[in-house]
Formats: sequence, C-alpha cells, structure tokens
Amino acid sequence: ARSTTDNDKLVASLHTVPQTRKVTGDKLAGGEVVCEHGAVWERIGITTCTATAAAGATFDANSMTVQSGTGTLINCSSDGASCTLKGVTQDVTVSATFTKAPPPSAGNAAAVPTLGDIGLLLSSIALAGAAVPALRRRERKARKHD
Repeated sequence: ARSTTDNDKLVASLHTVPQTRKVTGDKLAGGEVVCEHGAVWERIGITTCTATAAAGATFDANSMTVQSGTGTLINCSSDGASCTLKGVTQDVTVSATFTKAPPPSAGNAAAVPTLGDIGLLLSSIALAGAAVPALRRRERKARKHD
C-alpha cells in the first residue's frame, strides 16, 4: 500500500482498450482462405491467413488480398499461400484467387481401334466361313455312325 500526503499529486493515466476486429477468410468455389484467429485487437493484433485450393483447383500464386476492410498482408510464403495479417483497423475479409485445374492430358494413350459396321459384317462372314467345314465334318461322322 502507498501512503499519500497533501503534497502528493495523483496522476492517472487513461488507456483505452483497443477494440477487437473480426477477421474472415473468404470461401470460394475454388478454395478458401482460413485465418488463424477470427478476431484480432485493432491496430496491434496479428493473425496468419492461409489459402487452400479445393479438389480440382489450384491456388494462383501471390493472389491473397485484403478484399474488404483494412489491414496489411506481410511475411508471405514464397507462393503467397500463407501471409501474416496486421494493422487491422476495421473488420476485414481476406480473399484469394483459385483456378480450376485443367483436365489431365491423354499422355501416351493410344486410340483403341473399334470395329465399324463393315468390319463387324466381314468378321461375321469369316467366322461363318470357318464354321462351314467343321459342320460338314460333323455331318459326315454322324452319317457313318448311322
């Protein structure tokens, strides 16, 4: 405890408590941005935001931005998929750009030949032609045994 006398002056300092500001990551068709903390202290709070592509999409390198509100993205990873957000003075939404991945290439795939109508007809005739001698042999054997 501190004792005071008439000669002492009381000095009071008033500190305002910073407000918290909402931090939202954008959810898009091609992926989403997730920020580690859903709220930060105004001006002094920081959070890490990370962009993750959905299946069938890719993250466009270094496309993460503050879409609405105020704040600064710093210390981003080499591809820009993870950044620190600081200096937030309003509720903020962080967004990124995602691109639908191209379909896989055919690579070394070869076309599989198929029989057209004429090929099917010729194959049927060849099969019937090969079957005729076998049927005649069977018929001859049946006559001999009668």
